[in-house]
Amino acid sequence: MVGWRRWQADLWPRLSYRAMAAGALVLLSAVLARAPLRWAALLVAGSAAGLAILAFPWLGLLLLAFAIPFGPLLPLPIGSAAADVTELLVLLVITAWLAREVAQRAVMIPHPPLWLPALLLLGAYLVSLPEAWSLQEGLIEMAKWIEGLVVYLAVAALLPQARVPWLLGALLLGGALEALLGIYQFTRAIGPEPFQVLGRFIRAYGTFRQPNPFGGYMGLTAPVALSLAWWAIGKAWQARLAPSRWRWLALMAGLLAAAGLISLGLIASWSRGAWLGFIAAVIAIIVIRGRRVIAVVSLIALVVLAVGLVSGYAGDQVTAALAGRLIVPEGYVAFIDPRTIEITDANFAAVQRLAQWWAAWGMFNDHPWLGVGVGNYAVAYPVYALPRWYEPLGHAHNYYLNVAAEAGIIGLLAYVFAGLAAFIWVGRQALCLREWPRALAIGVFGVLVHLGVHSLFDNLYVQHMLLHIALLTGALAVQCHKRGLSR
Repeated sequence: MVGWRRWQADLWPRLSYRAMAAGALVLLSAVLARAPLRWAALLVAGSAAGLAILAFPWLGLLLLAFAIPFGPLLPLPIGSAAADVTELLVLLVITAWLAREVAQRAVMIPHPPLWLPALLLLGAYLVSLPEAWSLQEGLIEMAKWIEGLVVYLAVAALLPQARVPWLLGALLLGGALEALLGIYQFTRAIGPEPFQVLGRFIRAYGTFRQPNPFGGYMGLTAPVALSLAWWAIGKAWQARLAPSRWRWLALMAGLLAAAGLISLGLIASWSRGAWLGFIAAVIAIIVIRGRRVIAVVSLIALVVLAVGLVSGYAGDQVTAALAGRLIVPEGYVAFIDPRTIEITDANFAAVQRLAQWWAAWGMFNDHPWLGVGVGNYAVAYPVYALPRWYEPLGHAHNYYLNVAAEAGIIGLLAYVFAGLAAFIWVGRQALCLREWPRALAIGVFGVLVHLGVHSLFDNLYVQHMLLHIALLTGALAVQCHKRGLSR
């Protein structure tokens, strides 16, 4: 009798999976019969990936790590929407997640550490939606943030703790491959003429089409790579006489290669905001690692400086160019009215950014509580544009001003609260954990520092980078609190 009941309980999951597989095969056969050869090949590969994700949903999270940088290479023909294979992967992961829950007859919504601040932020953005000048743009922006939260929850629900290193490996490999592409563009001068620097190089832009988001993606990946590489160096040193030393040496070499490539890619982006964010992230990583690391890094810096002085380093042009990019223009700090600044070739980009800031400030002044509606900065920009700066650049190039303009003081406070909650939680993990989970927490802390600093000059919540942050924080949540995620 007990066996009969168990067989009945298992019947529905078996039937549901088989019904889904049969339906997918029928649909695939019908489409392949009429599709061109290229699309047929893509459909076969996509169907295999889809079936694998249905069977093992966490595989979709690994593929998502690659789709974030390379998804734009496979756009989806969905009208005028800027959708690509990343959206399809997110949909597949969610479908697999729901199918698993339905098959198990136990729908469990995880409660990872930052879900409440994230919900509060979504609520603040939602409140601004009735004020939106364009409801369509507002809904698109809301969909992006909801997608980020769902991916964060999906990581908490689907990723087994033993697979966290796999997801980190996918994120770092995706970042390293993207960095290689950017370095190639930089050294071979492949790209538009306006991206030219130092007379013979091109600012790296990778698959992001623009150097600044490319630099932002590198900056959101490099701290984790550097922190894990530092941990691997220590483990390889400890195991130098043990039989397992080759395994640790291989791991150290791989992580060092990833960290080096991603850091070089970030430099090749020639993005001022990415550089400043990266420097702040590295300082944060060094400080949080303790006095021993501070001493070692200071010693290395002194040796490099001494070698440069003794060898008579003559790279004045490169040094001057790097220093010039790192100096923040006075107008940024003083928030000077761009209408009072004489425009030159040298300050054009800085004044253009200031003009965007002033436009955002104007929106906030007129709509202090709820803003002009989430996602509506570009829609409202023509009304607030300063003379000679009529081109909207999509966002205010300062996310704090951007969110104040779009969602008012309520949205800004919710964003600051969510950011502080993330800093506190990740910082506590960095101080409490041990071994590689601590290195991961320190790296994610560096990512948050980079995000906070870089957001003074740009908006990094573009081109799926929100999903990148969701994967990283979700991986840390799984590693720290897997047993207590579901209630």
